[in-house]
Amino acid sequence: MNQIEHLQPVVLVNQAGPALWRLAEGTLALALFSDTARAAAYAEALAEPDPQPREPARDESAVDEPAVDEPAATDDSPGEAWQVKSPDPLQMTRMLAACVRAGVQVAALNPHAGEAQRLFDLAEILRDVRGRLQRGEPLRF
Repeated sequence: MNQIEHLQPVVLVNQAGPALWRLAEGTLALALFSDTARAAAYAEALAEPDPQPREPARDESAVDEPAVDEPAATDDSPGEAWQVKSPDPLQMTRMLAACVRAGVQVAALNPHAGEAQRLFDLAEILRDVRGRLQRGEPLRF
């Protein structure tokens, strides 16, 4: 998993919480996006009915890039409205902490069509944020 450098993340949220992405092995990841267009495309994918479950594309030799199955909504309500948001660093930190408390341990950057650009360890990001705050550094992603 890679470290976050500097990114103003965009997320999708609804009343139930942020949008998630399911990795092939079943692990849920917070879906993060580098821009609003990618987030909007993901929201469209969440809204589309999927009549047949898809088999994830697996390449057993690919260790760094986990196979994924599909977008995973945080709510079973079809038609739930997703909002594209770009939270400030404090709001984003709270969202990451809530995800970790709910058992979501990773975030996926720009998940789409069975792959993500990067995966991030949420606990590691939160440790970094805590260290920055303790040193009096400004919060940023």
